[in-house]
Amino acid sequence: MSAASDQAASGQAASGQAVFERIAGRSQMAAALALARGGDGRVHARSPGTAPAAELELPIVEVMAEVGVDLSAEFPKPPTDELVGAADLLTTLDQRGI
Repeated sequence: MSAASDQAASGQAASGQAVFERIAGRSQMAAALALARGGDGRVHARSPGTAPAAELELPIVEVMAEVGVDLSAEFPKPPTDELVGAADLLTTLDQRGI
């Protein structure tokens, strides 16, 4: 059983991060969707990127708005030791795999 599964079973919030490379907005999208699915306090999601862009790609913000998820206040940010250390689950993806 994973640390995240153990925490969920005990009622504690699990913390996850989706870290992406050079695809501005995907990590914010992943975090927002995780929060929407487990937003009752069971999930804490963060969205750093390995090479953060200056801003989110507008089509991502627009598509997420269409499904009721507001990304307008989100922005690309790099991972920090604090963010990575706080995660029970860390997911990474880069464009080479797409």
